[in-house]
Amino acid sequence: LWVFAGPLVEVAFGADYARAKHWLGPLSLATALYALTWVYLFHFLSLGRTRFALVLAGLFAAQLVAFALAHGSPRELVAVQLVAAAVSLAAAEGWHLVRHARRG
Repeated sequence: LWVFAGPLVEVAFGADYARAKHWLGPLSLATALYALTWVYLFHFLSLGRTRFALVLAGLFAAQLVAFALAHGSPRELVAVQLVAAAVSLAAAEGWHLVRHARRG
């Protein structure tokens, strides 16, 4: 999405949103990280490990605070998304590793 961001944004939203092409790549990365986090979440739920949902709820609350503090520019908004997505995925992987360490 980094390579074709300009044409994709123009086709989807029109020329008025041409400046948004710089954010399509980073936001697609954040979306991919969130998607991996969702896979972990549903894996944990399928195993009956529901407490991880509480971790995500806490991270969501922290994300809201981050948005309240850093919302003055598109760069700040995208940075909050990237950081929140990366921390969520790291928390999921950490949760998984801790669970496996306890069993092994």
